Amino acid sequence: MKKKFILWLLVFLFSFLSVLPLNLVDARNKDLMIRSPFGGEVLHGFQLVRVESKGLNISQKDLLLSIIDTRGHRVDLPLESDGRFLFTNLDTRNWVDGTHYLIAWARKDDRWAGDSEMISVVIDNRTPALDASIQPSLTRSGNEISLFLKAQILIIEAFAEMENGVRVFLHYHEDQEIWKGRYFVPYIINEGAHFVTIHARDASGKVLQSNASYMVCNSEPFIVFPKNQMQISRNLITTRGRYQAGSSVFLSVNGEWTGETITASNGEWSIENIELQPGNNELIVFSQQDNPYGPLFPYQKVNTELKEDSLYVLTYHNIASSGNIYSRSAEEFERDLNYFIENDFNIVSPTLLLSYFDGKADLPQNPVLITFDDGYTGVYTKAYPLLQQYQISAIFFVLTSRVGVFRDFVTWEQLSEMQSARVFSIESHTHNAHFYVSEADGLHAALTSRIPLPDGTLESYEAYRQRVAQDLKKSKDLIEMHINKKVHFLSVPFGSANREVNEISLNLGFKATFNSDGGINSLPLKPLNVKRITIKRDDKIEDIVY
Repeated sequence: MKKKFILWLLVFLFSFLSVLPLNLVDARNKDLMIRSPFGGEVLHGFQLVRVESKGLNISQKDLLLSIIDTRGHRVDLPLESDGRFLFTNLDTRNWVDGTHYLIAWARKDDRWAGDSEMISVVIDNRTPALDASIQPSLTRSGNEISLFLKAQILIIEAFAEMENGVRVFLHYHEDQEIWKGRYFVPYIINEGAHFVTIHARDASGKVLQSNASYMVCNSEPFIVFPKNQMQISRNLITTRGRYQAGSSVFLSVNGEWTGETITASNGEWSIENIELQPGNNELIVFSQQDNPYGPLFPYQKVNTELKEDSLYVLTYHNIASSGNIYSRSAEEFERDLNYFIENDFNIVSPTLLLSYFDGKADLPQNPVLITFDDGYTGVYTKAYPLLQQYQISAIFFVLTSRVGVFRDFVTWEQLSEMQSARVFSIESHTHNAHFYVSEADGLHAALTSRIPLPDGTLESYEAYRQRVAQDLKKSKDLIEMHINKKVHFLSVPFGSANREVNEISLNLGFKATFNSDGGINSLPLKPLNVKRITIKRDDKIEDIVY
């Protein structure tokens, strides 16, 4: 089986190299630079690729971007110019999910004349192509809603088409890299869900569409917080919502009347010190205390779970002013830190967590652990100074195959500095297992799945275990060699570790594995598959950690 795997690897390398332009593999000048996306970034739907030219005297028609998949299939796209950068808009919706490689290159007289570095990206089309949203998504007639559109491609015009045919043109806000518009919800609109179609025209004239929706509720109050199915660690909460101004609101918790209030002039209401019971809690709001009909709308009733003595583990990726949905701005990240401090949450340091797993310490009340995945430079340039300022430490899970290799990833020197400052504990996010494999029955994470071979079979169980063990050991060895510290924790790409990964990790000396499936952790904390909540670009931390 080992010979078969080596033969498969050689076949892949040959097919991969054979599709590159002549002499491209030996290029060293790097006259072109891919500015976005970042190496290793997860892409979905539409993506703008920006390329910087460093003085190449080449006709624009001879500048190309090549996209290559793991089987060696290559697609060439022409690069256009917006006056500052060369660019092309990718539409990945028809591509196979998984790892792809991007390289920009130039030709002159049908010969190679320069290239960029090659970067790898992960295509995951399970998320929406265009990031369209409406706030608030739950409202009353006679109020105004805001329409938002974010996209990773270059858009020159965008508008929203409402159900009644009204068009709302969106305007681009360059400082936030977002398209915005406003719509007054008519008084005569029907209660219930309403759908909006967002149209966006790119630089080539192609029109793209995305959908969003909002709900109108006039006859009964509704709950804005807590969110339905939200997990909460504190038994006393403040319930918030909206209804018509100056009206009564009655709150029922687990079948008992718990509180009442009058809405403010803007229609907002809140009831403080609502006591939850351990486990599931049902909250319902009514306009009348003797309402015989029960809730009429989905957000008139929410269910929330109280998990006292729990640990929140939060996952960030990149701290940057722009980027995909996993990039959070420095301003938002600092706001998150202040929220934890002002609301009496206690940040758990990696050292304390290690002592906890060794049975030498307890976790504090209201604990929160901060982690970062992948290895983007924004963690060094933005998160690191803020954590130093607030005297907070966190875990940084890095992909060791990308450290010091990709332009947008940290170097070993930067990691060593952050570790020496006791701001980050540098841990493993695997060496090179941060990719998907596509099979007939769907998309699977490489670390927890056997890889399909060219003959249509799967690698053997023994070969799979050997591959995982070699990858995890290499990542652990590289960190320990470069930074001179023991590696204790593993972050599993794209989900939870399976039995094999957990077993191999423990055999290699890892003390805990962390997933990315969401949820909070009941204490005492188990060391395998620690639950983490991924924080995205526009998330409000108070709707997640409470």
